[in-house]
Amino acid sequence: MRSDKERIARSTRHTAKEAAKQTDLLAQIAAQGPAAAPAAPAAQTPQQRLASLDDLRAQGVITDAEHAQARHAILTGQ
Repeated sequence: MRSDKERIARSTRHTAKEAAKQTDLLAQIAAQGPAAAPAAPAAQTPQQRLASLDDLRAQGVITDAEHAQARHAILTGQ
């Protein structure tokens, strides 16, 4: 049967090995640099933008004047 000192020493060595593994893993992650930013969502087509604009007007979120102004901007590429 092992003595308490032997069990403590074995546990300490095991803990030190695990800490070293974690330190190595963190160093590898840090060396990789920052993660890439997520890709931006695809831009909507003018048709999709016009449909969204029509929905906003139908829901009463925007006025007819705001709808006309935004529609003009979409159609003229502004």
